[in-house]
Amino acid sequence: MSRHIAHYTLVRLLPQSDAGEFANIGVLVACPATGFFDFKLITRYARITRFFEEFTRELLIQVRRDVQAELAHLRDHLRMQQQATGLREDALILRLFGDLVQPRETMIRYAPSRVALTPDPAQLLEQVFVRYVQRTEQESERRRRSVLDHQVCQLLQQDAPLYRQFRQDRDISAGDFHVEFPLILFDGERPRAAIKALDLAQRDPQKIYEHGGSWAERLRRLERKNAMPDGVLITVKTPGSVEERGYHACQEILTELTEMHSVQIADILQPDRILAFAREHVH
Repeated sequence: MSRHIAHYTLVRLLPQSDAGEFANIGVLVACPATGFFDFKLITRYARITRFFEEFTRELLIQVRRDVQAELAHLRDHLRMQQQATGLREDALILRLFGDLVQPRETMIRYAPSRVALTPDPAQLLEQVFVRYVQRTEQESERRRRSVLDHQVCQLLQQDAPLYRQFRQDRDISAGDFHVEFPLILFDGERPRAAIKALDLAQRDPQKIYEHGGSWAERLRRLERKNAMPDGVLITVKTPGSVEERGYHACQEILTELTEMHSVQIADILQPDRILAFAREHVH
């Protein structure tokens, strides 16, 4: 299968030019040899609104709508020209792409052009989107979860003798099955207590089910293998109100967790309960 030269650029949101901070919100790919010119933009906004506090969801949706309109207009104009002439319009593709990646002083900018060899420009578009845009969302979620674990560690550090008795980033093993916890208290080789933070405040209920459900299943498996600590504290970040989309998914996960007799739940904003759990199992 022959491969063709394709040009691609990242669509970037840069609200404050003096700060220099930007977020990738989309990808544009142009392949003159095949007549391909298309783009893909984000459809989830939480990562951006968390990073740029001045950006509301409504404002970001409007900005995305404007970018969508501009790129769709160029794509449709190119297709009309191709249909009218019966040609790929190589020169027009390069000109449209080149005009977009020129330096500009707006909040939407395009990264310098990059080149790739590909047999399928549409597949390249998906691959670049996953690598530079979607993966960033996944990394952001992982980072947000690690921040919650770090908050718990910082809380225990206020009581240095207590904190020293917990081991960080160790796992509980049951044969070939291992579960890593940010904080574990051991009695010899036997795990006495463990603490784990869960982010159940996400807008997408499906993510709550996947993240919370995976931890519920890990704990159930430890229970079935008789490897559960005497106590497990799950500290949770929950939706702010019953009106939020993820509220009911969060409640289902909390119900699953509390069905296990060793598991206790504490809100991440309840430091006294977290410290009380730790002290109870140390003394």
